[in-house]
Amino acid sequence: YIEAEDGEIEPTMQTGSNTSASGSSYVYTPTTNQGSVNFTFDIQEPGRYRMEARVLTPLADTGSCDSFFVGLDGDAVLSGMYYVYNVADSQSFIWDDVNLVGTGTALPEFDPIVWDLTAGLHNFTFYGREYNAWLDQIILRKAYHRSDTNENGCIETGEMIAFMDRWKISSQDVGMAELMESIGLWKAGTGCS
Repeated sequence: YIEAEDGEIEPTMQTGSNTSASGSSYVYTPTTNQGSVNFTFDIQEPGRYRMEARVLTPLADTGSCDSFFVGLDGDAVLSGMYYVYNVADSQSFIWDDVNLVGTGTALPEFDPIVWDLTAGLHNFTFYGREYNAWLDQIILRKAYHRSDTNENGCIETGEMIAFMDRWKISSQDVGMAELMESIGLWKAGTGCS
């Protein structure tokens, strides 16, 4: 876990403190679309990763303080394809995945967003989007395919059969693209010894 206030903070992003909100320090921007906080990760094991963030949206009832832009390795804020983190309305800190809004009919289209990271240094930047959204902590985790139910990095035959059964029951739950990706990982034996 990385504390948000330990990141590299650029104005107008700043630190705040509120012990009554079950977290002592956090970062936020008082001005819409300004400021950022940057986090550097040294990836030892290349692979697929997802990020979770611990956030609070104390003014969510106004509809104007519930998201951040998130960029990887210098992604420009407001570029053609940008990552958006929409946090749930809450009066206490909660954990949620970083997602990508995308262009689909169900938004966010990719929740969580998964990044393929190479070994080495990578920078994630949370840009201020809407004022007073609070960011307390982040964590970068290895992402496992949904068919890998025991999260051991290996899609075993039983898991593959169960995932195919889910697709047969409902293509809304498991889409064709996700099923094909799972079959490819299973056939390749990715992560299997």
